[in-house]
Amino acid sequence: MPSLIGAALSGVPAERAGAAAGILTTMQQFGTAAGIAVIGVVFYSRLGPSRADSVSAMVLAIAVDAVIVLLATGLSFLLPRRAVPRRVTTAGEPTAELTSHVVH
Repeated sequence: MPSLIGAALSGVPAERAGAAAGILTTMQQFGTAAGIAVIGVVFYSRLGPSRADSVSAMVLAIAVDAVIVLLATGLSFLLPRRAVPRRVTTAGEPTAELTSHVVH
């Protein structure tokens, strides 16, 4: 989660960081509620009167949830990566610089 938050807020100017963090938190909460609603719809659409129906409804809901999680995991690899600090020595003294290389 910290990497995702860092990637989402990396291009935000400092004077707008508070508003951007608030919007991000709101969207995370909305996404959580929407995800629960979607899985609930899948579960209750398959639910029947017998106990066996509840098991098959749960299996379907968990399968749909697993597909969504795998899809989100795959998409997370498309997020931009930040440059990492690298120690560079000039004239015997170490200094910190940002590299322009992408971390893989």
